[in-house]
Amino acid sequence: MARAADKARGDRAFASIASSEMFEESIKMAMATWRLAGSNSACLNEADAGRDRPMAIYGEFKARVALEALRGDKTVQEVAAKHKVQPNQVSTWKRQAIDGQSEVFSNGADRDREDYESGVRNLHAKIGQLTVELDFLANGLKG
Repeated sequence: MARAADKARGDRAFASIASSEMFEESIKMAMATWRLAGSNSACLNEADAGRDRPMAIYGEFKARVALEALRGDKTVQEVAAKHKVQPNQVSTWKRQAIDGQSEVFSNGADRDREDYESGVRNLHAKIGQLTVELDFLANGLKG
């Protein structure tokens, strides 16, 4: 019974706060601050980056930060503080840069070969699907 009374009291308190002009104004200010920080902050995920800046610029920023972290003259925390991003994000970009180094020096033949093999696998899967469908329909017409 006490829980129900506490819940009702809390609901009434929340309703009075939510309906107040001060609450609405604080929400508006928070949203404006969030939008401003989102458009100027480099700490956006890739989906958000396309809205405020071209993906190429965002990619260049990530590469610059990762390269600075790879140099080793500053710690990851110092690089993150300088560019106003989270240290774990800098570490992720650094790892991605290390993992992607082989692609920088490849001549594209590996990528072409993988695309070709992927296309062949897709075509074989489609042939198999069509064969099964044809056999099913042929058996249906016979019976």
